[in-house]
Amino acid sequence: MSINVEIIRKIRDIRLEHIGLERIRERKYFEDLVKAIIEENSGNLTVEDIKWIMDFIEMDFYKGRHILPTKDPKARRFGMLFSEPTKRKILEENSLEDLNEFFIEIYWKENIDKADEFITKLKGIGEGFVSLLLYLKN
Repeated sequence: MSINVEIIRKIRDIRLEHIGLERIRERKYFEDLVKAIIEENSGNLTVEDIKWIMDFIEMDFYKGRHILPTKDPKARRFGMLFSEPTKRKILEENSLEDLNEFFIEIYWKENIDKADEFITKLKGIGEGFVSLLLYLKN
């Protein structure tokens, strides 16, 4: 079954009108920063590194400016994963050793079998964070 060309055009037009290429480029830039932090610090992420990962993945570009949705109440909240309470919970209620193990097993090893264990064991970690790491990897 093929997709109707007219439908593809409508999707493209909606995307360009509501998202914009500049926003897509900026989001890609921040995704690349997140991957660089993870890859340059494999197994040795600091609390600050993990904070930057969560902030950068949430970073958006709207009306010509960068915004961090959790800090701007008027900002759009498209797919926000990390509210301020969730960030605090992740950073303050888990050991750095456990968080590094999470990144190694999910991002580096793509060990899906460990995902449920981490979701149960780590505070603030859910399916969204696991999916995010797998998305970034691939």
